[in-house]
Amino acid sequence: MSSASVKEVKDAGYASDQHVDELTIVGFSSSDDGYDVSTARFKIQNNTDALVTFKSIDVYELDADGNIVTYDQSWNAENDPEIAPGQSCTVKVPYTTSDKITSFESKKYSFKDAEGKLVTGVFSKTFTAKVE
Repeated sequence: MSSASVKEVKDAGYASDQHVDELTIVGFSSSDDGYDVSTARFKIQNNTDALVTFKSIDVYELDADGNIVTYDQSWNAENDPEIAPGQSCTVKVPYTTSDKITSFESKKYSFKDAEGKLVTGVFSKTFTAKVE
């Protein structure tokens, strides 16, 4: 298992009316599951004052040189979990061990609000987690 750190960089160019940090990534771990499959786990927290239904985070998988090996949007095989205000859920993202992924980055998220409207937002700082 490995732990996450937040990369201290500013993401410029976001509109002032954009959704920012309504969800945050508050934890990370990864494990080698064998047979060339590993799993990254992102703990997502709801910072709003309402129940939301988690949809996805964007996930960049990087090699040791910081090159993007692959990009994907997470999805939760166990359904789209509802997250109460201040609570969190864990999202699993499988990846290929032989791709030699050394870190993950995420900049955006999406959820459905209480009225069922799809909301897309950004993290104020790029989330970065190293695989150890």
